[in-house]
Amino acid sequence: MDTKHFLTRVFAQLDELVVCTHKPDPSGNNPRGFFWNRGSFTDLDEAVAAISQWDSAPNTTVYFTVGSMQGHKTVKADGKEKIGRTQDCATWFKALALDLDIGPDKPYQTQKEGWTAMVAALKAIGMPKPMVVSSGNGIHCYWPLIASIGKDHWVKASTALRIALGENGVEIDTTKIHDPSMVLRPVGTHHKKQQPWKDVRCVADCPDEDAAALCASV
Repeated sequence: MDTKHFLTRVFAQLDELVVCTHKPDPSGNNPRGFFWNRGSFTDLDEAVAAISQWDSAPNTTVYFTVGSMQGHKTVKADGKEKIGRTQDCATWFKALALDLDIGPDKPYQTQKEGWTAMVAALKAIGMPKPMVVSSGNGIHCYWPLIASIGKDHWVKASTALRIALGENGVEIDTTKIHDPSMVLRPVGTHHKKQQPWKDVRCVADCPDEDAAALCASV
């Protein structure tokens, strides 16, 4: 699955897609590095081209907004455009999504361990298996929807999913799952915290789901 196919499956093309980039601070003064809202796109081909270009740069990690954005641009005093990315600017969503952290200091040591816990919980909940993306070290799960849903609906469904998974023993990044401004690495890019880089790739696909039926299961 390439970047464009991935985005058509999980991103609501009703408003703009914001592409963000992160670079570490070589001086070490800023341990978290530098994060920019790098570009905002209505045309998916333009977004994919920018993602590919920025991902090719060493030490640059690329992210995309899971939700589409509107009213997120302002003009600064110098006349330059500033791209924002806040919860109130999020509008539409075409997937539920979550981040399953994997690693030595994370809830799960391996992707296999994390996925085993997820599968058991989904079976207990009665929820279908998601599209699975290896984010390099971790796992991103997406449930693509047949039709886009509004932010309020998405937040309620994502909160219910977080609670259901937690009640069934799954430890996830709870700061992201119901945050309308959440960003994740798009398929086709790279995780660059190690050498060689690791591919961000879809390892298992799934059908698009009806939002009402999916939400009923959680």
